[in-house]
Amino acid sequence: MLGACLRGAPDFVPAVALYAIATQRAWFIGASDGGEDLATLAHDSAERALRVAPELVESHLARAMLSAQENDWHSALVAVRTALDIAPYHPPAMLFLGNLQCEAGRADEGLVRLRQCYELMPTLLVALYEFARCCALRGRMEEHRWAMERLSASPLHRTATETLRVRVAGWMGNQEVLRGYMTESPGPTHAISQLIFVYASALLGETRGDELLGRFDAVIARTNSPRMTSMLCQLTTEVLCLLGRAEQALGYFQRAADTVLIDLEWILHCPALEPLRALPGFAAGRRKVQTRCEAIWNG
Repeated sequence: MLGACLRGAPDFVPAVALYAIATQRAWFIGASDGGEDLATLAHDSAERALRVAPELVESHLARAMLSAQENDWHSALVAVRTALDIAPYHPPAMLFLGNLQCEAGRADEGLVRLRQCYELMPTLLVALYEFARCCALRGRMEEHRWAMERLSASPLHRTATETLRVRVAGWMGNQEVLRGYMTESPGPTHAISQLIFVYASALLGETRGDELLGRFDAVIARTNSPRMTSMLCQLTTEVLCLLGRAEQALGYFQRAADTVLIDLEWILHCPALEPLRALPGFAAGRRKVQTRCEAIWNG
């Protein structure tokens, strides 16, 4: 729709900025299927937005999203702070900064910001996803359940909510929740839901580890988004650890650490990673991520 708008009115500045944000999201979730070069499209649209609409908060938010994909996290922070200088209570910019804080070592601030973001704009339910995940990692289960109840009420966020529910059930060893998911799920509809279905199935002993790895590796191979690749490696690391295959999990953890991973909260607190923490190589990966996180805040 935004593309059609710009074809009809290429100088319509609000559409230029919103299109830049849309292309960042497309690159994050997209797969390399021989179609458009999503990385180039995302880069070019963000640069154009900053050139023709530097006064708009969305232009700087798009720049922040692009920098995150490019592993330039300090530039992402600078860009989102510029966005918030323009509009201090702009919920999507608050969401980006809150998510960044929750992952990269400043979760106390991030959780407050995400809760505030949701209160300012209750329709922006995605603000509760990282809030719920971070609360679960910290053992704040009452707040986790509060957020999950609200996420579960939205069909639009079904895949993200089910993904988090299955992951937390895996961390906690709650097979009842996993069985409930397998019974109630309408079945996988796209790549992420396929993987979380296999994740749950493997933890219930219904899918062999080798088959699981084949499924995950196939999706990772089709992904051209650095952040999506990192996230998929995190999922693979978790499920392999939970299946007692920590040495295999270490390779996926190291791959994530070598790319754009900043999820220090997950590294430090995820119960699934406990068998990984004693292995040679884990500490080096953790230090790499910690150094990346420190560079965000210290420049």
